[in-house]
Amino acid sequence: MSDPSQPSTNEPAIGPAPENKSVQHDAEVPPRPVTPIESPDAADTALADLARTAELTWKSARRWVIFVVGVSIVLFGLVVGILPGVPGIPIMFLGFALLATEFIWARKILKRLKQEALALKAKAERAMGLTPSTPSTPDVDAAPPSDAANSTPGPHAPPRDPHDQRGAA
Repeated sequence: MSDPSQPSTNEPAIGPAPENKSVQHDAEVPPRPVTPIESPDAADTALADLARTAELTWKSARRWVIFVVGVSIVLFGLVVGILPGVPGIPIMFLGFALLATEFIWARKILKRLKQEALALKAKAERAMGLTPSTPSTPDVDAAPPSDAANSTPGPHAPPRDPHDQRGAA
């Protein structure tokens, strides 16, 4: 006995019953397999967690190594700067450059040091009477003036080298 309010297994679940009941199915259509959303395998999850942990550990270890080596170089530069001999400022620049690869505060310090060094360079050039437009060394590749090549050296000019081929025709 079947309940008339419940649809039978042969009738479709949605819609009215078909009018023509003379058509019969030869075989019942098997239900389509439902693929549930598979939960990830425990081994895959553990492997992903292990890889993530290894990556974080590597980044942290790299950061600490850069910190220790960079600070050591900066401190070495300070010590060398106090002692006579090799100047410590380039060594300190090297240490801050290494630290700047990982730390924003070191980038800011390095940027400030560069600005101060450029300002000090400009101040030194002004004190020596040099301007940015005048080169500090004479240009060797520049052609000598035409009358200077044919003239004799003055009393304060250095003696000419007889093997010098510049200006010879």
